[in-house]
Amino acid sequence: MIYRKLFSSIYLVICTVMMIGVCGCMNIGEKKSKFTTDEILQYMEQKYDENFTYVKPKDADQPGAYSLSVFLKNEKYPERLILAECRLTEVNGEKSFSDNYCSIMYEDQTRELFTQISKSVFPDSKTRYIVEKNISTSNTEGTVDAFEKFLSSESSCLSFTVLVEPGHGSDKKEQELRSLCDLLIQKKIVCSVKIVFSDDTEQFETFSCDEYEELSNNYEAIGMAIIGKDLEVAKIEWR
Repeated sequence: MIYRKLFSSIYLVICTVMMIGVCGCMNIGEKKSKFTTDEILQYMEQKYDENFTYVKPKDADQPGAYSLSVFLKNEKYPERLILAECRLTEVNGEKSFSDNYCSIMYEDQTRELFTQISKSVFPDSKTRYIVEKNISTSNTEGTVDAFEKFLSSESSCLSFTVLVEPGHGSDKKEQELRSLCDLLIQKKIVCSVKIVFSDDTEQFETFSCDEYEELSNNYEAIGMAIIGKDLEVAKIEWR
C-alpha cells in the first residue's frame, strides 16, 4: 500500500514536470511564431509605398526570442542590403518595427551636406560618411521623415569623419572644431564627427568614402565632437 502511494506520488510529479515542459515549449514556439518576414515586408511596403524582397536573416541568431532582424532588397537600390527589424517591447509586449531605409534614401544628400559643411572650415579636407548596414536608424510610426527631420533625429545615428590635408597644422584645431560644431548646430544636425589631422600624404590621397582606412597611425591629432538632441555640443575631446 505504501509503495503504491509512493509510486502514485512519483508518477504525479513526473506528469506535472512533463506538462510544465510542454507548456514551456509551447510558449517559446508562440514567441518565435510572432515574428514573420511577411509582417516585416508588409510594414516596409506600407511605410514606403515600395516593394521589397526578403534576402536573408541579419545573422545566425535570428529569430531571437523577442526580435527578428532581416535584410531586404528593392528595385530602387538593387545593390544595397536594407535592414528591417521587428521586436517585442519590454513594457507591454507589443510589436515595434525599425529599419535603415531612410538612411539609404538620404545617403548621397547627407554626404553632400557633410562635405559642404566640412569644407567651410577645412577647404582641402576629405569627408567620409556611409550608412552602417547593421544599425536601424528609423522607427517612426509608419511615416517617412523629411530630410530636415532625419538630420535632427537622434535615432538617425549620424556620424562622419573629416580627414584634414597634410600641412594644414593643428595649432587651431580646437577653434576649428568649434566652428564646425557651430555650422552643424545651425543646420540642426544631431550627429558625431571625428576630425583627423593627417601628416601622411599617401594616407590622405587614398582616403575613401567607401573603404575606411585605419587612422590610428600617421596622424598628428584626432578630435571628436558630439551634437546632442538639444542641439548643443555634448562632448569635445582630443587625443
